[in-house]
Amino acid sequence: MGLKLANAYAQTSGPITDTGRNFIVTAWARLTGNAATATVVTQEGARTGGFTLQYSKPDDRWALVRAGSDADGAATVKALSAAAPRLNEWTHLAGVYDSAARQISLYVNGRLESTVAATSPWNAAGPLTIGRGKINGAAADPWTGDLDEVRVYGRAMFADELADLVNSAATLVGHWTLDEESGLTAADSSGRATPATLSGAASWTAGWLDGALALDGVNGYAQTTAPAIGTRSSFTVAAWVQLDYLPTTDTAAVAQPGSRTAGFQLGFDKEQQRWTLGMRAADTDTATLVRTRSDAIPNPLEWTHVAGVYDALAGDRGRRPHVRRRAERRADRSAGRPVRPAQHRRPPRSGQPAVLRAHRPRGGSDRRARTPLHRRRLHLPGRVRGPAAVRMGQADAAQPGLSHDRLPHGRPGLTDGHTATSLVAVWRMSTEG
Repeated sequence: MGLKLANAYAQTSGPITDTGRNFIVTAWARLTGNAATATVVTQEGARTGGFTLQYSKPDDRWALVRAGSDADGAATVKALSAAAPRLNEWTHLAGVYDSAARQISLYVNGRLESTVAATSPWNAAGPLTIGRGKINGAAADPWTGDLDEVRVYGRAMFADELADLVNSAATLVGHWTLDEESGLTAADSSGRATPATLSGAASWTAGWLDGALALDGVNGYAQTTAPAIGTRSSFTVAAWVQLDYLPTTDTAAVAQPGSRTAGFQLGFDKEQQRWTLGMRAADTDTATLVRTRSDAIPNPLEWTHVAGVYDALAGDRGRRPHVRRRAERRADRSAGRPVRPAQHRRPPRSGQPAVLRAHRPRGGSDRRARTPLHRRRLHLPGRVRGPAAVRMGQADAAQPGLSHDRLPHGRPGLTDGHTATSLVAVWRMSTEG
């Protein structure tokens, strides 16, 4: 949960870092309006900020701004993003000052966007302020939207370290255990309250652990009323599945559709006889479907853990499927064998409800089940609990089917904690308002 700001701010009692020396400031930001410049975080001087991480309205870009001096009307330099922000979408921002190179750099979602010279460093001795800036000695540019995980480090960072910051922020967004055994509703135990409703010939049966959802391959499926993830961001989707027989058509165990096609589809590729994760470049009938496939050939009547991972930071290299059968899962646990995560081009944003079902991966209105599939568990942004998980915001997922915790160690209120020699401060927002 983030800090929701509307003409409000949070402020420390004094400076956090020396802005004349190496530093990095990072935050997760969700901008809900672009009518005016909006500041994520600044460290104030007497008249202006020593640095300002913000949305710049004149440029219509994310920006890291440095003034040449602590004076009204001082010249500024800006490191800008390559593209305009997407409204209502969580974005990771990182501003870096390298005192040796005398440069500032801006990273967006772990990628370097621009680097510019900043040759007049000075130390802002005022408080660090989250949610507004400072210009000509007065508060300015209030933030419009939500903020989370604001961090300040007293050093510069390497690109891979910044990528780790982005990937470490995974959040559990859905968990359907499918253990109900009766009724027409599959509860979401993630805390997000997104239940799935059974339709068609979907029914309950015995599963890998406790119950499972049985699908007839004709018209059975379960569907939520809202999307579970944003398919432009990194995510992991996983489930325990068992085929009654190898399907004669392409099928999907789990999908989140857009208007015309699925943002992702995790299932079976008939032509290659493999488990597959498929994603399209756009929400159209004609968009190319890009797939990555497993090495393992599915075995009917065998419970298998299948996990698909999309790494938004890796671009074309960022989508992979993970497959582990029951025996392999036990062997990997005892051997400590590492499993690498998934690879893919940038997908469309899928804003339709998440679907726990199988369907043909093509455009059109009929996306009902097309596979003889029993489904066990699904977790949709957090950590693996039990047989499977879906995670958002972390692409370097743990070994599928194995318990692994990469979440932050808690979400206290607005606090200032020195957690490492280079980490000067971190604020995790756990209250709204």
